[in-house]
Amino acid sequence: MSQFQRARWLPFVVVLMMLIQACSSPTTATQPAPVASEPATIPTTETPTETQAPAASATSIPIPSDTPIPDLAANCPPPGQGVVQYKSEANGFCLLYPDNFTIQTDQLRPDEVLFLLGPRETDKPKTQEEISVVMTIAYNGPADGLDSAGYARKWHELYRASEGAPYDDQQATVGGLKAVVLSNLPGFVAQRSAFVVANGIKYQITLSPQPEDMPELAEAASKAWEIVTGSIYFFPPQNQRPVKRAEQVCPKESGDMRLYSDEINGYCFLYPADFAPDPAFPGMVKGGPVLGQWEAGDVITYVALGTFGHFEGQTPRQVLEPRMDQIDAASVQDATIGGYPAVTFRSFQGPWPSRQAMIVVDSDVYTIVGEPWDPQRYPDGIPYLDRLWEAVTGSLAFFEPWR
Repeated sequence: MSQFQRARWLPFVVVLMMLIQACSSPTTATQPAPVASEPATIPTTETPTETQAPAASATSIPIPSDTPIPDLAANCPPPGQGVVQYKSEANGFCLLYPDNFTIQTDQLRPDEVLFLLGPRETDKPKTQEEISVVMTIAYNGPADGLDSAGYARKWHELYRASEGAPYDDQQATVGGLKAVVLSNLPGFVAQRSAFVVANGIKYQITLSPQPEDMPELAEAASKAWEIVTGSIYFFPPQNQRPVKRAEQVCPKESGDMRLYSDEINGYCFLYPADFAPDPAFPGMVKGGPVLGQWEAGDVITYVALGTFGHFEGQTPRQVLEPRMDQIDAASVQDATIGGYPAVTFRSFQGPWPSRQAMIVVDSDVYTIVGEPWDPQRYPDGIPYLDRLWEAVTGSLAFFEPWR
């Protein structure tokens, strides 16, 4: 595949893939100046809603919630001067946070992530946007037998090891439990995260920026970290969110089909054994003959799957509509892919047409791109593209992303 093809794929999927991964990786934000909270108030910000049951036929595993909830009035830290209490029975924790922080809505996971926005740097030409102190406390689902150390190490293996980042852990205590802290995690500015497993659930507490990196915000960042990690109390979460596992839904390999699975983004599919994944691009499979040359490299058939962002309440056609300027309108067709609503279409963006699809999975949008779809210029590639496309779209399944 040519460098030009890779350049086309990057803006369409890979950059936006970072937005989905941001809810798994430490969260960053540069938001407007916070509005002070009243110290004596106890916000009722919890919005415990059940995740919709997936359209696929596989059985989902509910997270147990029949464990009696403890006396929260006796166990949760009380609000006081300079601190506000927050509690979420659905996510299984309560805590205190500084009263100069405000609760904001997490755009990707509003029911599972507490987003706290604090002071920001003064208006100086330091960066493109002023940096705010941000803390997130994320409910990341069942630990599947991992303890805090195992959780942190697996997170590092999935998100950081491929970049050559060393595993530099620090032991800590969070909520009276053993935790692991990893520093210098990537984001708009470097971040710090604590990984802790409580009542069989993974939690990730993230601070941005790190106090040592920004003297102007160091005091506010340090204070927020100390208050939150020092006051948080974990109890059995009271929710019935379904958790669909990869082993429940992913198809089985056969003599002529291989399985591709992406734990981070939560999808899997089969591809013909005479094709191969591209190690440089997650979700991309390519193969067949070299069809020609284009600028810096070979033209080879490929199909690639990636994330496109979160579009709350929108249908595939609604997501596609603002992007119709380079799409053959007559080619747009409604479809069901992986058990979820989708549209397929022919795009003219780039040096040759491509076959594409958009799939909406509980408001998260995935895209599939296959090219070159040009029978006039590359007729020899069409049988390979058809075979690969049908294999991927016919076997695609979605499961709970690993966070």
